[in-house]
Order: sequence, then C-alpha cells, then structure tokens
Amino acid sequence: MNLLSKNQINGSKVVWSMTGIMWVLFILFKSIDMFLYISLLLTGIALANTVSQKEIKKREQYLHTVLSMVDALIDEPNYKYCDSKSDLLEQKINYLARTLNEKTTRIFQQHTQLHTLMEHLPVGIMVLNAQKKVVLSNQSLKVFLGDIFEMIYLEYFKLDMIRSSSLVQLIEKAYSTKETQKSPVYVYESTELSVDAHVIPLLNTYQQVDDVLVILYDLTEYRRLQIAQSDFVSNASHELKTPVSIIKGFVETLMDGAKDDEDAREKFLAIIYQETEKLEQLMKDILLLSKLEKKAMLMTKEVVHVQRIIHESIALVQDEAQDKHICIDTDISDESVWIIGDKHHLMQIISNILSNAVRYTKQDGYIRICVCEQNDTVQISIKDTGIGISLKDKERIFERFYRGDNAQKFNEQGTGLGLSIVKNLVDTIGAELIVDSQLGFGTKMTLVIKK
Repeated sequence: MNLLSKNQINGSKVVWSMTGIMWVLFILFKSIDMFLYISLLLTGIALANTVSQKEIKKREQYLHTVLSMVDALIDEPNYKYCDSKSDLLEQKINYLARTLNEKTTRIFQQHTQLHTLMEHLPVGIMVLNAQKKVVLSNQSLKVFLGDIFEMIYLEYFKLDMIRSSSLVQLIEKAYSTKETQKSPVYVYESTELSVDAHVIPLLNTYQQVDDVLVILYDLTEYRRLQIAQSDFVSNASHELKTPVSIIKGFVETLMDGAKDDEDAREKFLAIIYQETEKLEQLMKDILLLSKLEKKAMLMTKEVVHVQRIIHESIALVQDEAQDKHICIDTDISDESVWIIGDKHHLMQIISNILSNAVRYTKQDGYIRICVCEQNDTVQISIKDTGIGISLKDKERIFERFYRGDNAQKFNEQGTGLGLSIVKNLVDTIGAELIVDSQLGFGTKMTLVIKK
C-alpha cells in the first residue's frame, strides 16, 4: 500500500495522504491522546490545504483569463510546451513583448521615412486642425509663405496672415463646405508665384472637419514656359511673315510688268534674294536652337587655339564694323592659349557676341577683345561702347526673340535668336557667361571656359 501520494500545488507543494499518515501514527504511538492530538493537527492542515486549493483554483482561473487575453493579441502563437500555466504565460508575454518591440521599431522607421519623404517633396504641405491652427508642415512650404513660415506654429498665427487672399478663401471654403477645393491662386512673396492649390478637408465619423490638408504646387516656371512658348510662336510667325510679305510684294510687282524694266528687275531681285537669305538664316537659327534645347547637338573634344578662333570671328563681322566705322581692338598675349573643347561651338559663341556688339554700337564706336588665363580657366571678354542693357532687360536678353526697349528703338535687324543660341551653346560646353552692362554705357560679356 502506498503511504504517500504526491500532488503538484503551483509546482512546489506536496500533499500527504491523510489516511496513510494516521494509520502509521496509530501503529507507532499506540496512544489515543497522541493520536487525537496529531489527528487534530493534521485536520487543521487539511482545512488550510482546502483553502489553499481554492486560492490556487482562483489563481488558475485568473491565469486562464490572462492567457486568453494574451492569445488574442498574438497573431501567430509560437511557443514551446510548458509544465505550468505560469511558465506558459511568461513565455507568451515575452513573445508579445518581442512582437510589440518589432512593430514599434517598424512604425518608427515608417514614420522616419514618411517624414523624410514629406520634407523632400517639391510641393508645399500644411495641415490645419479644427481650430485652424497649423499642426504639420514641410520645408517646401517656406517657398510659398516666406517669413510667415516661421510663425505658423505660434499661438497668434491666423490664416489671414498668408499673403494670398485667394488661398485663404479657398481654405475657409473647405472648412465650411466640407468639400475638396482646387484652384489656381497667386501668392505674393519676393516675387509673384503662380500656385495650383488643393485643399482637402479630413472628416471624422460624425462628418465633422477634424483637419484640413493644404497642398501647394508651384507652377511659376511652368506658366513662364507657357508664355515663352506662346511668345515664340507669335514672334516666329512675325519674323517669318515679314520677309515672306516682302518677297511676295516684289514678285507681284515684277509680274505686273516691272520685269520688263531691267533696272527695276535687278533691284527687286536683289531685295528678294536678301530677304530669302534672312528667311533661310532664321530657319537655321530656329533649327539650331531646337537641337540645343533638346541636347541633340553632338560635341567634339579637340585642342582649340583660342587666338585663331577670335581672329576668324572678327573676320566675319569686319565688313559690317567698317561700314559703321567701328574699331575692333584686341588685347591678346603673343603666347598661344589652348583649351580642350568644341571648335565649332566656341566659334559660334564668339561670333554671335561680336555680331551683337557691332549691331548695337553706334557709328564710330569701339569694341575691345581681351584674353587672359586665370588658374584653370581661360577668360574671353568682349566690351563695346554700345547702347547698353537696362537692369529689367538684363534678366531676359537670353530669351528667344526678346529685344529690350532700347534695342527696339535702335531698329537693328536680326533674327532675335542670337543670344539665346549663345546661352545654350555656353551651357552645352560647360562654360559660364558673365554679363556686365549699364544702359547707355555699353556692355561687357565675359566667357569663362575651363582649359
């Protein structure tokens, strides 16, 4: 007969069989008093053990409830077999802690990535809460708000501080209508910005506005290109129309009988030929500019003798300069200056600048060409005593067909594409062109080329 039976209570306690123990004591002591004393003692222990069993059962119920709650939080339970529920709970909580830590790390990484993405977006972003206070923005917004950007998180900031009444009205409308608003607006900072604004109200479950998302796209450069393209078509049409009209007029005159007049015929044919050349040159310039802007021009690398290029360029404009009694002087070292580049491109740049200098310099004027080496660059400057360029026109002289007010008054002929071609050629060869001019006091253009 087994006198002892073992029970695991919370994994550590042993409960002795009451019947076996009393039998042994009765045989050993053979004493009723002692037997009764021990029996009472063991009965008390048994009662205490009964209370402990109830507590253990209660604890087990708690453990079962907690385990169920933990299981509900674990997507994919992955744990080993355990002897006790306490160990199982510990293992599950550790697994849950690791999972929570991993998810927290992922959320932090995603937040960092989202913040980096938002900061580098080329659009302005601003989020306002229900009280119309800014709660989120990115650095690109500074382009649109200027110095106001530093105040947007301050308590006293109000929407009407933004320098665009149309944008403020758009935001207010999004709050009141609870509908997305889209519209082109103008924002006034150091310059006028053309902006495409999207204002999106974010509604809660009660269809109330919690936040408003404002996205601003800067379309200033796009609008400028649209206007430039429109101007180009208009100016090109005008430049093409003029020689065509002249040619047509003289051809009609010849057909009406002037062809029989030898002197008139020779004169008209010479004019027709001259206008045809202008037309041909215009078409060549348009095609060249188109290739340059599309980066479709091939560039060759070769050793170029700078002085030789300058003398060849002077020869191209010498006749026109002599007709106007313009002196072209040079300040060039006898020592040869060499660069590695495209000879044809360099020739076009210098000859175009020289041609402009001669065209806009009055009778008996003066043009000076200097060449100097500085560090790893060669600088070629062409200075004239011409009409000069105003500060307003200086920013636009490289636009296609653009002529400043003073140039239009001067009434000189040309395709209007020369300086635009020069700027594109300079960019193509990786050089720099510095313009220094004052209205009425001539112009100096300096070409800086790497050796």
